[in-house]
Amino acid sequence: MNDELSLLEQAKEYLKKEEFVKAYEVLSKCVLKEAKIKAFFWLNGLFEQRKGIPDDPEGAFEYYSFAENFKHKYATYELGIKYLNGNGCQQNSVIAYKKIKTAAENNYIQAYYKLGSLYYEGLGTPKNYELAVKWFLQSLESGHIESVIPLFQLYRKNICTVADGVYLYKYLNIAAAVGVEEAASSRTELELKLTPEEIVEAQRVSLKEWDDEIFK
Repeated sequence: MNDELSLLEQAKEYLKKEEFVKAYEVLSKCVLKEAKIKAFFWLNGLFEQRKGIPDDPEGAFEYYSFAENFKHKYATYELGIKYLNGNGCQQNSVIAYKKIKTAAENNYIQAYYKLGSLYYEGLGTPKNYELAVKWFLQSLESGHIESVIPLFQLYRKNICTVADGVYLYKYLNIAAAVGVEEAASSRTELELKLTPEEIVEAQRVSLKEWDDEIFK
């Protein structure tokens, strides 16, 4: 018990000094029941603020694995990315897909685009353009403007039928304004498929949405 209390005191001092990596390392060693309650409370505080993540890949993987046990959605997503890239663990695209899918289905916004990409590319799961469109749309409407690029690529292949040209032009216009790569060239290509009236309407809507975003 004394050893555990000593560890907690060390962790407390590290937290005060904002040395979060050291605090995490000490707290993760607290294993006795009497010490666990406070250790878990402090650990959860670190996880909630994403503080104390070790610099080394293996240590970061362990951190996210621990945080996932505390039901933090971002940790599940980060583990998925690590499995996808083999960063701190053995590369496994199937596990990566399952982790990222779980995070997306639990409404972790950053996972929407990545899950769409996995369906689009067929990584860890068979290619499924319909599901790719679903998650790219969800990502786009959640504020990830880059999602319009793969949506336009699917539209070009006559696969993305749930989003029409005016809708895509609106977001391509916004994406081009903020410097998203390929947005301007995609918008130019799309103009060839739209009527002058549709282009005017898409520009009007995108300008209004841009103004609403800036002045809200």
